[in-house]
Amino acid sequence: DVVANIVASQEFYDDAGDSNAGFVTRLYEKFLNREPDAAGLDFWLRLMAPPTNASRAQAAIQFYNTPEEHGVLVDSLFSEYFNGIHPLPDKTPYVTDLNNGDTETAVELKIIDSQQYRDNPPAPAAGTVGKALYDH
Repeated sequence: DVVANIVASQEFYDDAGDSNAGFVTRLYEKFLNREPDAAGLDFWLRLMAPPTNASRAQAAIQFYNTPEEHGVLVDSLFSEYFNGIHPLPDKTPYVTDLNNGDTETAVELKIIDSQQYRDNPPAPAAGTVGKALYDH
């Protein structure tokens, strides 16, 4: 997994302060856009300590595949594809699909193939409306 390899890299670890606590904190900041809560930080630190001894790559893959991270991902996709549309569709089915192993690409395709997306096409790019009428 490309993302896991990047965040498990020595550079990412160094940037996080060369500690497991810094590494986990950085995962929270990058993927969940928040600081870790005490229970969450403790969970991930115990996972990386004996007897489990999960590697940074293993921890990153597990972190990246949490329901909370999937919710953040769907929120990001919604902001891209439903910008300014209210109310937003229910994100639960898409988060469930990710939790059940669907790829990000598969979920993104489901979003842009949804009736909600078809009912709310994106605005045309500036300078393109009516262009075909004048480019003869």
